[in-house]
Amino acid sequence: MTKGLLVYWITTIVLFLYQGVLTALTAQTEMARESITHRGYLPYLGTALSIAKALGTMALILPQLPKQVKEWAYAGFFFDFVFACISLWGSRWVQPSGLVSLSGFICSDDFLLQLS
Repeated sequence: MTKGLLVYWITTIVLFLYQGVLTALTAQTEMARESITHRGYLPYLGTALSIAKALGTMALILPQLPKQVKEWAYAGFFFDFVFACISLWGSRWVQPSGLVSLSGFICSDDFLLQLS
C-alpha cells in the first residue's frame, strides 16, 4: 500500500466515522433539533441532512462505485462544511470571542468579524 493510498483511506475512514456514524447517532437528539430550529430552519432539514450524509459516506466506503460518484460525495461534504460554518456564524449562536469546532473546521468568530 502506497503512502498516498494509506492517507486516502485514513481520511476517508475518519470522514465516514464523523459524518456517517456520529450523525446517525446524534441526529435525532433534542440538542440537534433545537440547533436546527434555533437557526430558523424547518425541522425536517435535519432528517434530510442525515440521510444525505449517510448516503455520502456509503458512497465513499463502497469500492464498487465509480470514481465520479465519490468525487460528488466529497464535493457534497465540502459544501456541507462551508454552509454549516456560514450558518453558525450568521446565527450568532456562538460568543464573539469563542472558537467553534464545526464539522472538522475551526472557525474563529473574531477572525470572521475582522474580515467583514
